[in-house]
Order: sequence, then C-alpha cells, then structure tokens
Amino acid sequence: MSTLDQHGGRQLPALTLLNQPQPPAPAPAPAPAVGPGVSAGSQSNTAHPLICPNPPFSFDGDRTLGKSFLHSVKQYWRLLPEAFFVNGVVAEEKVVCFALSYMSKDSAASWSKRMSERTPFPFPTWALFVTEFKLRFVEENEQDHTLARLETHQYYMGSRDIFKYTDKYGDLLDLAGYTDNLVKVTKYRTGLDLRINQAITTSGNPPSLTDYPKWRVRAFWQYNAELAARASRGHAAPPPRAPAVAPRPRAPVLPAVAPALAARPAPAPVAHPIPMEVDRARLRGDIRRTCFRCGSPGHLAPGK
Repeated sequence: MSTLDQHGGRQLPALTLLNQPQPPAPAPAPAPAVGPGVSAGSQSNTAHPLICPNPPFSFDGDRTLGKSFLHSVKQYWRLLPEAFFVNGVVAEEKVVCFALSYMSKDSAASWSKRMSERTPFPFPTWALFVTEFKLRFVEENEQDHTLARLETHQYYMGSRDIFKYTDKYGDLLDLAGYTDNLVKVTKYRTGLDLRINQAITTSGNPPSLTDYPKWRVRAFWQYNAELAARASRGHAAPPPRAPAVAPRPRAPVLPAVAPALAARPAPAPVAHPIPMEVDRARLRGDIRRTCFRCGSPGHLAPGK
C-alpha cells in the first residue's frame, strides 16, 4: 500500500465525524428571581457588590437626629439589599437588628438592649420599628413647630446662597405637609432675597404662581446672574479683612480722687458787748427829773 493510501485511510474517520450533526449547546441557566421584598426589582451581585455605602452613624438618643438616623439606615438598606437577604428575600427583622446595633450610646443603647432582649422580638417589620422609634426618639409636634416657623422670618434666605435656602425650604415643606403649589410658591418667594424676587416678578415672562419647580429654576438662574454681575464689577466677594490686632494692655486707670478740702479754722468767739452808759443807767432804775437850778422836783428851770 502506498503512503498516500495510508494517509487517506487515516483522514476518512475524521471526515466522517465532521459530517455528522453536532449536539446543540446547553442553554444558559436562568437568572435567579429576586424575592418580592421592598428591594424587588433591584438585581445585585451578591459575590462582588458594586458599591460600598457608608454605614449609619452611632445614635445616642438625640431627638433632633432621630429622623436622620432612620434615613441613614434606610439608605444603606436600599443600596445594599443583599446584606439582608434570607432565602433570596430581604428580611426586615434583620434590618431592624442592624439598626439596633448602631444605637450604642446613652439612652439609645439602653432602649436597644431592652428591645433586643424581649421574647418574641417586638419588631418583625420595619414599619413597627419606625412607629415605636418615632415615639421615643423623634421630636414631638414636629409638624406644628415647622408650620409655626414658616410663619416667621426664621426660614428666610438671609446671607445663605440660593441652593442651601432651597434645600432647607424643601425639608420644611415635607415636614409641614404642604401640597398646594400656590402656597409653596408664595412661601418660597417671601423668603427669597428681595433683589432676586423683584428681578423675577418684573421680568417679561415670570413663572406661574402655581409652578413651584419652574420658580426654583428661575431663582437659581437669577442668583447665578447676580454673582456674574458682581464679578464683572469686581465685587464677587468682599475683600478679606485684615487680621484683628489685639490691643495692647493698658495700665488700670484708677478713678480720680477729689482733693481733700482743708479744714476751716473755727471762728474766734465773739466777745460780749460792753453795755453803754445809758444801759447802765437803766439798770439802776428810773431817775427822777429835777430842776436844773434849784434841784427840786416838779419843775424844770431853763438853764442860763
């Protein structure tokens, strides 16, 4: 047999295998379905999370920070839901335990300890925990305080920039529960800087009094225009003040003392007056008058 025939015989089985139909490739496994919890619809990689959110701050029971603490826990839960999965579903009881672990100071720590030791656990859902938490660690009558503040000058823009003013005003709207756009715009305009408010209202096309989002946009634009105008005039920012020089210490000034008045000498005693002869005569009694010539009483003879 020739060498060519030998090579042909070796290649025949390989050609036969190539001509046979290949089995289909296996279909990829379907992605696991996300549980129907509050974070359903957000698909995250449990092995390698894409984000690392900041954990909540340690809460000490300060009632002014109660809502901020709840917000920080909820944001962490939303950004990293896989940390609270149990059988593919977010376990809200696990979220509550996570929040209690950050209540680690002062009155918050003692309250967290009491709640954790109760059997059965009193907060199987996040809503139950929030309700009890607000009763204990959120300021009472917060809405009433906010409504009263919106009736004063305390929320006005003042020296703040427009962005800080708008953010704070939005927080007050949420706390007050305002839903009427006319009220929102009216309160917003009242607190604006007078120049910004007048520039918008006197323009050719001011926003509608019921369009709160457009009023915010116009206020931002007008604020930036004011800054640009001040920069062009060379007044973008007030000149830096010279450092204050500490005054030199002065010697203590004693109060002026009035000079002592010299004591006046006592007046010399006045000598008793010397009585006149007439007075002495009167002291001797009445003198009978007699005649100058004969010396007899009863008549007076004129003298020669």
